[in-house]
Amino acid sequence: AAYARNCGAADFENGILVFVDADVEIEKDTIAKLIHRIQTGHADATLGNYSSCNIEDLNFFQKYKQLYISKVYARNDGFVKNDFWTAICAIRADVFHGIEGFDSSYKGAAGEDTEFGIRLSQQNWRILSVPVATGKHLHFFDALKLIKNDFRKGVRTMSLYLNKGHSFSNHRHAKKNDIFAVFWAVNVALTTFIAISFSGAYSYQINALLVSASLLSYLVARYELISVFLKRNIAFLVRAIPLMYLLDLVRAFSVVIAIGVFLYLKPASKNTERRSLAADLGQ
Repeated sequence: AAYARNCGAADFENGILVFVDADVEIEKDTIAKLIHRIQTGHADATLGNYSSCNIEDLNFFQKYKQLYISKVYARNDGFVKNDFWTAICAIRADVFHGIEGFDSSYKGAAGEDTEFGIRLSQQNWRILSVPVATGKHLHFFDALKLIKNDFRKGVRTMSLYLNKGHSFSNHRHAKKNDIFAVFWAVNVALTTFIAISFSGAYSYQINALLVSASLLSYLVARYELISVFLKRNIAFLVRAIPLMYLLDLVRAFSVVIAIGVFLYLKPASKNTERRSLAADLGQ
């Protein structure tokens, strides 16, 4: 994906570059909204969003993903740092070429946009989120594809931040509630496991209370998304909550894997085989 975008931008040194993923259908005024903030000098790059409307023809998993992204990316109607999103975006051509475009050593489509955003922030270019510049994601998802997608991108992103030594400053997937939700998702799993494994050591009421308290804490942390899913209907919410919980466990697992690999590779930074492992992780 990085190589393709660089090829497309190669002959354009001036003006504004707009990138839209092949599986994204944008609204008729999306490009105008993206480039307006750049033309007026308020930003050097802009990021769009997925729409929460007109998604009836998508399957359940596609709807879930689109609603999740739409809500998460609508949080920031302002500048972001150390982050980029190439599904719907625009950037000054001179800025793009000034930092030598996307890193084409990245395989597939995961991580190259975040790495690009880190380099933009390092040089103090202004990345502005424009949530009203929307599109529709037509990529097919089922449960397995969604899990694999979130795991791969989670490992890639966490590995990138660890290797670059950057914080998740303004990262839209890692707000406090998101971090708490992942923590409580793991806590629910652990508490349930302990309650089942040591059911004879404690009374049924105590075990049920501990599991219920953990689950309630998780749901409170994810209230923002629950309210979005509830607007669809109760049936959608009932299906969405277990999927949301499972994907939060996947995020926790991806963070653990990324940290483990980072610690494993750190003492042997000159070992090319281990560096290759880090580069290919998540494929």
